[in-house]
Amino acid sequence: MNKSRIKFLPFLLLIGVLFSLFSFLPNFSANAEISMRENEIVVSNDDFQVSFQATTRKGSALYPEIKDPVTVIDEDGEGREVNYYYYNWSDISNIRITMESLSPQGKTLTGVKVVVSYSETEDLTENVNTDETIFEYTVTNIFSPTQLYYYIDENSINETELNKNGHGFGIYKFDIIYTYFDNNDAQQETPQEISRSVAENGTYFAILPDDIDAFKLNDPNNDISFSTLVTSSDTFLNAYTISINEDTFKYVNPVHIVWTVRGVDINNTLYVLTESDAVGEFEGYAYLWDNLPEGIEDGFRYGNTFFFDSNGVEGNFNVRCSIYNSNDELITFREVAVSTVKIETISYLWLIILLIILLLVIIASIILIIILKKQEKMW
Repeated sequence: MNKSRIKFLPFLLLIGVLFSLFSFLPNFSANAEISMRENEIVVSNDDFQVSFQATTRKGSALYPEIKDPVTVIDEDGEGREVNYYYYNWSDISNIRITMESLSPQGKTLTGVKVVVSYSETEDLTENVNTDETIFEYTVTNIFSPTQLYYYIDENSINETELNKNGHGFGIYKFDIIYTYFDNNDAQQETPQEISRSVAENGTYFAILPDDIDAFKLNDPNNDISFSTLVTSSDTFLNAYTISINEDTFKYVNPVHIVWTVRGVDINNTLYVLTESDAVGEFEGYAYLWDNLPEGIEDGFRYGNTFFFDSNGVEGNFNVRCSIYNSNDELITFREVAVSTVKIETISYLWLIILLIILLLVIIASIILIIILKKQEKMW
């Protein structure tokens, strides 16, 4: 054996022993640990612990599906890996978030907030694009476990401090951020408040809509029917809220459910719904809306429910709901006829006036007869 190698052998053995020792030392990294506890996702660091538990629409516990990491492209074009927890939109009702301080030594907890970032998309490589603080708590004593319920569907509940509504399907990122004073920092005469996230990059959930391409073309099971609610518009014409009765397409991406309107007004002018509809065979048609109604978002023509307001135009219209797959092939459709023509009502005003006059004449006649009879008796 080479003598030089023999000289270095003790050093190699020493390095190996030291490496083995350090491998058994606890991890003092600030990174969060993520684990599964039965059906809960538990995220924790040295100071704080958060658990996420999903519930089905029937009220039972819902287990997430876990797949390989996804590379998300940030706004700066850089890619990073994200681990999603997957749930079907048709299955999930809410996510219960339980927040708990681990009573860290030498730290005074002062507050906690929950920030939700969201994007309405099926593309999991996209970055979330909106931030909303849904919970903020100022700690005045030892922070006991607090539960927050985040309902996935919009308008699921009346919101309170601990019950919030979501935005339907899409990708969500939950950031739990807490603040504290470090009492061990002797260099600071006045302790500085420190802000820290339990998980540095947040916790990601993918709420997936039903696959529209799973529906077969020309399948009678895809047939739909409507329920219609008639109200009055700002112009005192009929307005209609038209909803699909069946739940078949309730949890698909709403962009696949498209509402269109064709009709004719009382002057025989042909109409479509918006300016963008006046193309092709409908080129030259008038349109009901060049600007969307106030309070109605850009997606008002998509989804399981449609609100029709003719914008003051009196006419007869056909409202059509068409459902397409991702290749723009028609899966099913249905139409309903509606009218915004004012119906002339019979006016009873003149009849009421005539009855009042007649009543007054009768009363006057009775009074006159009584007076005349009294005069006759006097004579």
